Amino acid sequence: MQGIKKFKLILFALILVVFIGVLYKGINVIERKFSRTKNDDDIEYDEDDYEDEYELTFDDIHDGQLLIDGKIYEYNAAVRNYLVIGTDYSGSYKDTDNSDYKGNMADVLLLVVLNRSDNNYAVLEIDRNTVINVPIVNDEGEVNARSMMQICTAHGYGASPQMSSENTVRAVSELLGGMPIDGYYELNMDT
Repeated sequence: MQGIKKFKLILFALILVVFIGVLYKGINVIERKFSRTKNDDDIEYDEDDYEDEYELTFDDIHDGQLLIDGKIYEYNAAVRNYLVIGTDYSGSYKDTDNSDYKGNMADVLLLVVLNRSDNNYAVLEIDRNTVINVPIVNDEGEVNARSMMQICTAHGYGASPQMSSENTVRAVSELLGGMPIDGYYELNMDT
């Protein structure tokens, strides 16, 4: 019995060391990716199109660009991002006959970053308690409002599980400056 407890403790320590190593590697990948971005001087725009007090928003960026601190950066096209969403039981996930669908909270948000140019990967954990301007979607999946809340609440909005997941993807993308997310996988507590 004592040997089993010792084995579990060693296994837990090993998993923790591997997780910290993967997290460290992921941070390095992201830092390298952002160090290769364009300078503000490289972005062309016509000053007549903008007022003096014009502030850039996500509507101003295009595919392959990120908006960080009001500046636009080019994104590394060799990188693919996939979001893993782990949800709880707070909504009406199991009640398939319920016409008043209410999404669950996203307790676990893991962004898996794959770099095809150097065959490397990283996992970025996003704290569920991160407060952002969460998009609130209507029954058609269109953003009709925003509110400062925990990012985990983004999954609670939407008329279906797919809309809830897509709203969570939108919230995480906006948190990361408009970073494109190429796919997602939702896991409920049952899994």
